[in-house]
Amino acid sequence: MKQTSLRFECIDIFRGLTIALMLIVNNPGNLATVPPQLKHASWNGVSMADLVFPFFIFIMGVVVPISLNNRLENGISRANIIANIFRRSSLIVLLGLVLNGFPFFDLTIIRIPGVLQRIGVVYLGSALIYLLLRSIFKKEVYQIGAQILMSVLLLILFSMRLV
Repeated sequence: MKQTSLRFECIDIFRGLTIALMLIVNNPGNLATVPPQLKHASWNGVSMADLVFPFFIFIMGVVVPISLNNRLENGISRANIIANIFRRSSLIVLLGLVLNGFPFFDLTIIRIPGVLQRIGVVYLGSALIYLLLRSIFKKEVYQIGAQILMSVLLLILFSMRLV
């Protein structure tokens, strides 16, 4: 009997394309002839290099509700899910710190708010907010409304430099 997978192939394909873009942007070849789209834009504008991080955050935003719903439907307790969220977030942040410090681990030059650290913090916040809103609102339409409201609130707070 074949076990069916609940993975969405489109997400896996998008993730793979994003990783390929990240590799191309990070290693563009001859530095004297790098196309402008493979360089980060100056203060104004956007290039393909500027889209890698938002693509990863978008993928995470799509996958978190699917993953958490599957775990809840499989009977995994909220406490175990929350413990897993904290463990995974901590590992992502720690991996980012290790990669930023390698090979010298000089604490005076290590980049604390690196890319992986930010992904870990965003995962922690988004997963916990999703679980909280899912437990407060039982109807899916209210959950979606609360998620939209929370997103708008966080964007406003971020634009005001409060978050």
